[in-house]
Amino acid sequence: MAQGKLIIVVDDQRGIRLLLEEVLVHYGYRVVTASDGEEALALVAQVQPDLVLLDMNMPGLSGPETLRALRERWPVLPVIMVTADEDDAHWATVQKLGVQGRISKPFDLDDLARIVAGCHA
Repeated sequence: MAQGKLIIVVDDQRGIRLLLEEVLVHYGYRVVTASDGEEALALVAQVQPDLVLLDMNMPGLSGPETLRALRERWPVLPVIMVTADEDDAHWATVQKLGVQGRISKPFDLDDLARIVAGCHA
């Protein structure tokens, strides 16, 4: 993924959103954040991002539910799931919906940068 691409970071934890935003901006990406699935869907429609980093477990619309809604409207939008959940059943569900990768919490910042850079819109 080329520098300057627009990424939406979706996580219900403010600290995680801020950390991801800071790291991604450091690597030259433009970043907007959303605190839940509903906000993320509205932002995607508004700003047309190149990539979405989506938390798996959120109140309200969960990560898989948000991903399902994204796929209905934007079937080719690259999405990387961010999760502390190592449940293979949840991962199998989102894989069927077409995610481009997985970042496990706690994450290594260099791994994060590598995974995002390897995800092409």
